[in-house]
Amino acid sequence: YCNIFRIISKLDNAELVCEHNIATYTIILWYKQTQANHGFILLGYIWNKHNVSEDNFSQKIKLDGYGTKSGSLKIKDLEASDSVMYYCAATQCDVQ
Repeated sequence: YCNIFRIISKLDNAELVCEHNIATYTIILWYKQTQANHGFILLGYIWNKHNVSEDNFSQKIKLDGYGTKSGSLKIKDLEASDSVMYYCAATQCDVQ
């Protein structure tokens, strides 16, 4: 998991990186914990070379990388509400 501990100033950007070395894993998923800590919200995923943001977050985040080894989550224009726990998960998955 990744956590943004401190926001330097409003409108800064942050980048979190997730890596794995399991050859059969093809997807990296990025999640954001809700502020009430009651669950998780899927931000998007990196499947092989395809970077897919969920519609609600397409203007706020940018995903980059390869699901087969590493990927990054870039969060734009940071606000206080962005100061939550972020998680990545790597898995073997067929996306259709």
